[in-house]
Amino acid sequence: MSGEFWRTIQLAMEKDNWTARLVVVSCVTAAAVLGICLIGATR
Repeated sequence: MSGEFWRTIQLAMEKDNWTARLVVVSCVTAAAVLGICLIGATR
C-alpha cells in the first residue's frame, strides 16, 4: 500500500506539481497533528 501511495505521488508530481505539494503538505501536517495529540494524550 505504501509503495502504491508513493507511486501515486510521483505520478501526480509529473502531471501537476501543485497537487503533489498539497498532498505532501497535508500528509505531513496530519502526521504532525497526530504526533502532537499522541504526545499530549500520554502525558
